Amino acid sequence: MSWTNGYWLLGGIALFLLGIHLLGEGLKRVLGGRLRWAMTRLAGNPITALGAGAAVTGPMQSSGPATVVLMGLADAGIVTLSQGAVILLGATVGATVIPQLLAFPVARWGLLAVMAGVPLVLFGRWQSWKSFGGVLAGFGLMFYGMHLMTDAVAPVRDSQGARDLLAGFAGRPVLAALAAAALTAVIQSSGAAVAIVMTLVAAGGGQADNPLPPEKVLPLIIGINVGTAAPAIIATLSAGREGRRLVAAYVGFKVVGAVLMLPFAGVLGQLAVDATAAAGGGPARAVANMHTAYNAVLAVVFLLPAGRLASLFARAVPAQEGLAERLARRLSKALSGTPSAALMAAGRELADMGRRTERLVREGLAALEEGGERRIESLKPLDDEIDVTFATMSSYLAKLPAHGLAGPDAERLTRTLYVAKLFEEIGDLVSRDLARLASKRSFKDLEFSMESQAALHRFGTAAADELARICAALEAEGAQAGPPAIPSEEVEAEHRRLLAEHFDQLGRGVPAADETAKIYPDALAVLRDIRRAGAEIARVVKGGEGKS
Repeated sequence: MSWTNGYWLLGGIALFLLGIHLLGEGLKRVLGGRLRWAMTRLAGNPITALGAGAAVTGPMQSSGPATVVLMGLADAGIVTLSQGAVILLGATVGATVIPQLLAFPVARWGLLAVMAGVPLVLFGRWQSWKSFGGVLAGFGLMFYGMHLMTDAVAPVRDSQGARDLLAGFAGRPVLAALAAAALTAVIQSSGAAVAIVMTLVAAGGGQADNPLPPEKVLPLIIGINVGTAAPAIIATLSAGREGRRLVAAYVGFKVVGAVLMLPFAGVLGQLAVDATAAAGGGPARAVANMHTAYNAVLAVVFLLPAGRLASLFARAVPAQEGLAERLARRLSKALSGTPSAALMAAGRELADMGRRTERLVREGLAALEEGGERRIESLKPLDDEIDVTFATMSSYLAKLPAHGLAGPDAERLTRTLYVAKLFEEIGDLVSRDLARLASKRSFKDLEFSMESQAALHRFGTAAADELARICAALEAEGAQAGPPAIPSEEVEAEHRRLLAEHFDQLGRGVPAADETAKIYPDALAVLRDIRRAGAEIARVVKGGEGKS
């Protein structure tokens, strides 16, 4: 193979990977927050969980988004280890969709889809048009990249060195699997890796002396399947223990599947080729069918014992306390002493909860102002921590009345739980409502006017600063030293003034104000509700009468 062919091969791979990136980004914008919702709602039943994993990964051709979302759900205790493992098994099946499409002989026409998609990306009026254009362009680049790769490796059949190398892989299944796993781990795309194998097989042209006949490529497919776990392993660097246990189960399924299937690769590969030939398919289709069949068989075999196997594989992750476990241990220890000591310990946990809430408000404001999918997605894990803290505190502090509480301690217990509930409500306002508005603004590519941006920043920063003062008072453990209660009337007056300024901008025909007319008032209302809750917390911390 000459350097020119190498140039076209690398260029084809680059276009293929760029196409996958554009396709995935476009679809993620369309899905938005529905990805997390789907995972949560469909995880309960093994069949729907398997289908959810396949449906999410199929069009995006990447298990990365599903893995990241599932790790967050597992760390929050929303999805169990076995449920998450089944969804990821479905994701491996979904990853076979694109290779099936690539097996159709239409690769050379991929630029037509690029030409249709690029104008939508550049000139589309709405973000939904731009996203759809990105999906079209991504599909087109994948197909055209496949076309370039196929032309580039055509000289393989005439190159003795290349033929010897491929023949060596065909004759050494373990070596072939390891090489394919390493390649997939580097390019982080099973679709691209399978596409390369398809082009190498097609280069033989169906000749009898083909150095890499289709019946010999199943070890490569097995290696590719193992290599797809690399992005999930990298993602564990920022995950909690349950997230890491989920990935350990995911890797375990892939490795065990490879060990079980590799000894029979020759027989199974020939079976797949014969079945494809009987249906009229060529070498490329045989590779795509082999990829689909292998992942489908693994999903079916592991589906029923998924829970037990996942628990077994997860033992490789060392024990580590999560937030709920650490909090439960500390509160349990405090309950072994006097009720006053337990309430003092709960007060310290309440201050930590307040700091998390303050951070969430600041992050939510930044997400609204700046957008960004990762920033918006990061809000939910922070809210999950607040929810876990509230649930754990409520469970343990409910045991205190049985120990006998004096009047002041009983009032302090009520105030503690009431304030914790208000922090939890603020967390919901940010992760649910503010995140939805931030996602909507980002999806439609809308910009606030300079006046509105500044007003939002002041109003939201004031809410976060008020929470910071409350937390400082809680940390000082003195209600009498608490912050002055923020009059709700002042918050309402400021909210009305900011709305009046917004309507004035609309009257003056400010374009940005008109664009965000459906978002800005709602954002102000959410921030107003956060400040209302903050004012109530300040009143209670200052020493007002608690509420149940």
